[in-house]
Amino acid sequence: MEFKSHQLSPANLVSIFNSAFIDAQLTDDDLFCLLKDKRDVFIWVEKERNLINYFCQLALPQDFKESDARLLVNTYNSKLPLIKTYYQSNKNKSNINIIFRYEYALLEHDTVNPKTLVRLHRIFQEIIDNSGIVYRELFVKHDIWSISKKLLFMK
Repeated sequence: MEFKSHQLSPANLVSIFNSAFIDAQLTDDDLFCLLKDKRDVFIWVEKERNLINYFCQLALPQDFKESDARLLVNTYNSKLPLIKTYYQSNKNKSNINIIFRYEYALLEHDTVNPKTLVRLHRIFQEIIDNSGIVYRELFVKHDIWSISKKLLFMK
């Protein structure tokens, strides 16, 4: 079955993903479909703009600096295809969150089938998984070097 954007309510999205054996539920306010897969992903449709949104928020380590988050987001946005990333500092808490977002556009009379929605979710998850490689390239090399330096100078 094909769906137009106005037919993709959060409840319909939940039904589609549950049928694909992905744990999906409505959020408490019934505004979003929440997928409980490898990580929590929110999906909703902006009917006026004909956009299907995939959204995931992950916490960075407690001691992560805002300047490093800025570097990470800029690198993600230049190296990871299809998605946009942002960071958000929590003023009340001392942690920073990375936000991954993908917008799938439908033309005015386009339709989308459930397989495409599930495939887009899988691709979104895969891109987030691949972000770990970029993270390690940026930060783990530095950590290994600083640990090595400390060990060398301890002798």
